[in-house]
Parts: sequence; structure tokens; C-alpha cells
Amino acid sequence: GLRRRVFVAWSAGLLGVAALALLWLLPTAGPRALFAQWVLFPATRYRTVGGNATVELNGFNQTVAGLAWASGGNTAAPTIKNSGAVATLSVNPAGNQTFPGDITGNINIVKSGTNVQSLTSANLSYTGTTLVNGGELNLTTVGTMTSSVTIAGGATLGGEGATTGSLTLQANSALTVDPLTPGSFMAGTVNAASSPVLVKFAGAPPTTTPVLVLSAPGGITGSAANFQAVGVRGGVFYLANSNTELMFAAQIGDANMRS
Repeated sequence: GLRRRVFVAWSAGLLGVAALALLWLLPTAGPRALFAQWVLFPATRYRTVGGNATVELNGFNQTVAGLAWASGGNTAAPTIKNSGAVATLSVNPAGNQTFPGDITGNINIVKSGTNVQSLTSANLSYTGTTLVNGGELNLTTVGTMTSSVTIAGGATLGGEGATTGSLTLQANSALTVDPLTPGSFMAGTVNAASSPVLVKFAGAPPTTTPVLVLSAPGGITGSAANFQAVGVRGGVFYLANSNTELMFAAQIGDANMRS
């Protein structure tokens, strides 16, 4: 359908190439956004958003096959925003994609599929919810995110980002954790009452110090026994600091990754 203030770089097709070429000739984000008011937004291709460009949802729901960034020589990050009524941005990446742009306004994000979508901007201040139905959503943003995040069964949350909203981990959801870094994903509160919640370690957990898996200043609901390590021999999960941190302690001699 027609969507206002939307810039799309098609991966193929003369119309997409022509639109991209003309867009790159425009000197600022304002004219680019104006030019892009009547560009079609097909749902079957990933969106490559140009440097300093703005995608305005304007209250319309959108479905895209992934979000990526093409600077085109402009190192300013792009922006996806919604100035209208609440809109849902559904993302089903055709491959693993990384989007460093800002996402702001009244937007719900729904991630599906089997691939990884990474959102790495310092500004993910969109006010809607985040639902991961499939694949992995990797979040690294700290300080601006307020969205409540739900990870459905079969889906994965990765990264060491933070949100002041809640994190709900449904049965058979998963976390990807780097055991060699001091941080973890942090949410205002964590609901881990369902079981099991799978924890995938990116490397062998150390046997000398416990690994911080999750943190929640408002508290973690649910038992540490609901968490299950994947690909690691031995070890135990436990709640610490008045149930605000989930830790994993590897057993000495048993923390080798399974082949």
C-alpha cells in the first residue's frame, strides 16, 4: 500500500534503483523524507535505510523482511518514528540484519522468523511493546529503552541492553549470554515464572566467578530452577541481591561446552 514519509531502498528492480539514486542526490533529511512520501513499502524485502534518512510510519502498520542501514557516505544514523496513532512494525528478517538507527514514537515491534535482528542505536525510546515470536532479537541499547519485552517460546533475546520496562520469559524462550563480559540484559522487572527458560552461553562459563545472567532492579519473579543451561555441563542458577540478579555458577571441572 501507499505509505507517507517512507524511504525504501529495494534490493532489486529498476524503480527501487532509480528511487535510491534520486534520494542520494538530495542534500538533507528533510527533502529526502518529502521525496519518499509516496514510495511503496513492500513486505517481502528487507529495508535498507539511508544515512540521515527518516522513516515515518504515520500511524500505519508495516511489515518488513528485516532492517538494515546503508550510509551512502552519510555517517548520520537513520530514524524510524511514528507521529500518528500507535503502529506495529513487524520484522521478519530474511537474513541476519543490524540496524543502528533510532526508533522513536508510539511503535510496537514484533520480531518473527528464524534469523537475528540486531538493534544497536543509543536511542530506542519507542513507547510501545516488543514481542519476539521467533528467531533472535539482539539489543545493546542502554539508557533510553522503556518498552516492555516479551520473549515467546522458541524465540531468543540476546545482547546486554537495558529497558525500564518489564521482561517476560515464556516457557521454552531463550537468552543468549556472553559469560566473559561483566554485564547482562537488564529490565525493570523480570517475569520468569514459566519453565523452562533456556540459557545459551556464547562460550564456556568461568569456574572461578559466577556469571551475571539477568538483572532487574524491580525484582525477578519465578524460581531460578526454571532456568536451564544449554550446552554446558553442570552448574547451578541462583537468585542474588534480594532477587534482583540471576547468577550462574559453573561447577569446577564441569563447565566445558558440550560438543
